[in-house]
Amino acid sequence: MEELLTESYIKKMIKLPPGNAVLDGIHQTKQMLFFRGQSCSHGKSDLSASLYRNSKAEESLIHEYITRFSKEFLAMRNNGERLAQMQHNGLDTRLLDVTSNALVALYFAVADPENTDDGIVWTFSTNMIGSGKNDGSREEQCKSQYLQLKYYDSDLLEVLSTLCTLKESFKKLLWKDIKEFKKTLGISNNHKMQSAVNEYFKSLSNGWGTASGNDCIKQHLVSDSGLSEKEAEALIKAHRELNESPAARELYQKIGNDIGSFDKIINFTDLETPFVFDPPVSNERIRAQSGYFIFEPFFDAKNAEEVGEKMKEALKEVCVSVPIKSSDKKQLRNELDQLYAINRQTMFPDVFAGAQYINDCER
Repeated sequence: MEELLTESYIKKMIKLPPGNAVLDGIHQTKQMLFFRGQSCSHGKSDLSASLYRNSKAEESLIHEYITRFSKEFLAMRNNGERLAQMQHNGLDTRLLDVTSNALVALYFAVADPENTDDGIVWTFSTNMIGSGKNDGSREEQCKSQYLQLKYYDSDLLEVLSTLCTLKESFKKLLWKDIKEFKKTLGISNNHKMQSAVNEYFKSLSNGWGTASGNDCIKQHLVSDSGLSEKEAEALIKAHRELNESPAARELYQKIGNDIGSFDKIINFTDLETPFVFDPPVSNERIRAQSGYFIFEPFFDAKNAEEVGEKMKEALKEVCVSVPIKSSDKKQLRNELDQLYAINRQTMFPDVFAGAQYINDCER
């Protein structure tokens, strides 16, 4: 029996062994995967979110939207939820739509009947096993191997989504301070120092951030991380200066205004790593599309092309792309509709989309 076109593409997307049924393979894949389907490639700006592609002032967009639609956010608990809601409603943000369903991604690559370009689907590997279950632990410490999956109450999501609301001058100042911090310690080309920085922030998280605690941290950095006393002292001093800088103080104040008490122990070296998160916004469309978002924290990027290149570089070990031939799009749309009930109406469960689906069927 001839293989269905849908099956052929899905197997490329999730690297199924020969003979596996598509739906069984999707559900049995060991690593939790995410996908993004596009009707065409955007070249160097592939994988860049709408904020970068449309060159908008982020803080102004967010402020204006919240001012106009304040009632929409009354029940929301934090800035991560608000940012996800804005993205869902069509505001330009630094969030990139992805899905946990390979068939949904394939649909978005072929959905537009007017687009005659080749489509593309991206596959991303995460740090989670199966459908988000991970031996009782929410996140594995394997950042170098997988795109990290975070949850809506993640501290990192709160920090970065709050950073989005800061004035551009504060964002630029904070990024300048972070670069100076990395340069002072030589983090970029010193794996030992990078590991020591990570251990340092773990120690702070364990409550060692007192004067006596700093002595313990210094001893720990020397004995376990292999730093000299001078290097350990330089790390502690550089972080204290960064953590007390005007831009960092503004960020901490905004976070406090949003969620209340928050420990002032941000690992600033972690802020430029993209991650995927489970959107706290619950509605029919996100559920139908098995929707998630990738957060693109490139606050110093000048344009969409730079963001696209940064994304590809950051995710080069965990991301693959599969081209979708233009000549296959119509057949794929038909198979997705008839075999898997994936079409405009099921992906956009509202009256308008239902009407458009009927129009398409009658053409």
